[in-house]
Amino acid sequence: MTKRIILFSDVHGNITGLRAVMEAVDRLENVTHIIGLGDYFGWGAGGDDVVDLCREKGAILIRGGHEEILNIIDRGEDEGSYYPEIYFTHRWLRANLRPENYAYVTSLPTEVRLRLNDRHTLIGFHAALGDMESYTCGSDRPRQVLEDTYGRLLEDIVVYGHYHEPHVIPLAGKLLVNCASVGQRRHDSLSNYTIIEYDEEKIAVIQRQVPYDKAEEDRLVAERGMQRRL
Repeated sequence: MTKRIILFSDVHGNITGLRAVMEAVDRLENVTHIIGLGDYFGWGAGGDDVVDLCREKGAILIRGGHEEILNIIDRGEDEGSYYPEIYFTHRWLRANLRPENYAYVTSLPTEVRLRLNDRHTLIGFHAALGDMESYTCGSDRPRQVLEDTYGRLLEDIVVYGHYHEPHVIPLAGKLLVNCASVGQRRHDSLSNYTIIEYDEEKIAVIQRQVPYDKAEEDRLVAERGMQRRL
């Protein structure tokens, strides 16, 4: 029997896009895991509804760079060097996110590991293991950079987000998979997600896009007083 893992990342507050992705996922059979790879807030109007929807769907969530920045600001360890929208988002989330949800997202684990079958194992993180802000996760990076970042990992399927464009790159017996962005694609109003199909012997990676209602998302941004990234 073919089973499916759903991967998504970089919602960035786009609750409309996340709902569109989850509606598409609801139509799939044999979904064993839904995994979010970080950066759930910022720029879009989503707050508690992002967390609530993920919990409703039983999603496994890991922490992204934006969630870690919330921790850094809360600890007073930032140097005032983030761009202004980051500080706006921090204040907005403090004012609008339920305290239990704020505590939940800022204490998420930073990686997830799964065994799919006797041949394949998976590791997921936001950008690179131990570095949620790494920009080594783009398809245009030199092969040596990819090998230095991911080549020593024991797992043969390496999945991440952060860099908002999808890719699948074979690398020394591994597959590097960027599941792209649910919410930070302002130019096309499409939300990305990735499906890994697997059985007892093999896997397949399928990358999909689903349209969302940009007018509705813009309405929510205005209604909730969120600030778009300039």
